[in-house]
Amino acid sequence: MTNGVEPDGREGAPPPPLEQGDLATSAEEAKCVVEEDLPDEGNAHVDEPPEYGTNPATSGDHVPPPDFPADGAYAEPVDPFFYVHAHEHARVTIHYSPDLPERDQLALKGVFEEDPAAVLMFPDPNIEGDVAMSSWSALMNCRGFEGRATLDAVRNFRDEFRGAYNPEQVPLSF
Repeated sequence: MTNGVEPDGREGAPPPPLEQGDLATSAEEAKCVVEEDLPDEGNAHVDEPPEYGTNPATSGDHVPPPDFPADGAYAEPVDPFFYVHAHEHARVTIHYSPDLPERDQLALKGVFEEDPAAVLMFPDPNIEGDVAMSSWSALMNCRGFEGRATLDAVRNFRDEFRGAYNPEQVPLSF
């Protein structure tokens, strides 16, 4: 279900091999800030979006089922009201600035394509840097795009937080 959001049909660039497999180290090398154990802002199914306490949103009340986007890469922004519900179902999201050069967008898309299960990826004009990752109560913000270091940090965040929070016991297949 895409909720009317256009899928990103571009083919990603083949990613380089993982060089740094530790999230803290790769995030530091990429000049990214990782925040874990952020406050849980609730998880009620509501009809109106709340104000979220983080950017990108990491938790909070959200759209009722079944209206949350399917795993996938999207060519348009996804509203937090929808992707927070995906977080509740143990998904992680890759956000990138629409101003990020296309070669860097396609590098991120290549990382997405190598292991897309339980991952959403989309442009997000509201992030404060070039790349961000979010999951339930965890966040990584990268002010710039530092090539391989950023790609390693994205992979490591994905692998550490995908599946980490799943109160509705929605099955994930990796």
